[in-house]
Amino acid sequence: MSDFEIPTILHEDFNNVDEYIDRLKGWNNDISQLTPGLWLGSQSTINAGEYQYIFFSHSIKSLHKANQSQIGLKFLVPLSAKPISYLTYNADSPIISCAPCGQQMDAVTQEQFEGVSIFISYEHFHFLLENRYDSPANCPSRYDTSYFKPTALQLNQLTRSLIHIRQTFAAEHIIRLDKLHWLRWFSETTVIPMLINIIANETNQTVKLRHAVFAQAVKLILDNLDSAPTVTELSQELGVTSRHLQQQFQTALNLTPKQFISRCRLNRARQQFRSIRYKRGSIADIANNLGYWHMSGFAQDFRRLFGVTPSELISLDKKLTEHEEEI
Repeated sequence: MSDFEIPTILHEDFNNVDEYIDRLKGWNNDISQLTPGLWLGSQSTINAGEYQYIFFSHSIKSLHKANQSQIGLKFLVPLSAKPISYLTYNADSPIISCAPCGQQMDAVTQEQFEGVSIFISYEHFHFLLENRYDSPANCPSRYDTSYFKPTALQLNQLTRSLIHIRQTFAAEHIIRLDKLHWLRWFSETTVIPMLINIIANETNQTVKLRHAVFAQAVKLILDNLDSAPTVTELSQELGVTSRHLQQQFQTALNLTPKQFISRCRLNRARQQFRSIRYKRGSIADIANNLGYWHMSGFAQDFRRLFGVTPSELISLDKKLTEHEEEI
């Protein structure tokens, strides 16, 4: 970015999860609510040449299936007291994840969640490692999502620095050149060195976060939502006890496998309902295809999770589409 390009800062508020998904830059998202109520979210995007900061928050406990689509590394840092829970990883303290281009991240964010994603290109990150900082042995991979465990002091220092960036640009709409230069300088003298120190933690060499059994269970469920396996069937397929599998889900998601399956099915139904105006079909057909045969119970579960019934969702979506076409 040359000094003649003045980037804007985007501050946006949302009360619709799909609108929020469309705006979360750099990710291909599939997000579903795990608790009922109105989705209230906000996002601030700050571009600074080689760096991009996206500060975001939302009010509902949510399941995120996100794919890093920009060519580079994206660090995801929780700013709220409640950390992110990763579907295929388990940790007893807050974790900072780093997703390279093309890699998927499955995570659960809690109610009243705040976080920031920090994007940096491969080239610039490795230039800094080679020319300014000592490269840690445990560097992020270009091929797999990496997870790093900061100490409480490191996380506190990084969080305060990121909040300082957010506050610095809170009232801005356009980044002035002096602010742009400051942000680049602050990123390279403060934020990146902090991330590298976290990456270099000796504890990272011994932290074993991947739980293959849990990852396989999640994949089996998502691949077979129309006829999802029972806990017993999953346990037999994976060679573990039902109790062990229940504990894995409870630890990572604070949900039972049955609850997780129900929420994933309801979210799949929500996605299909939103496209019902483009093709022939009915609410009952979609529900039946996902294994729901009692429509009154299905509608109650749907409303409990998303705050509206299927028919209300379809009606609202059609009105929004008609309004957009008029405009």
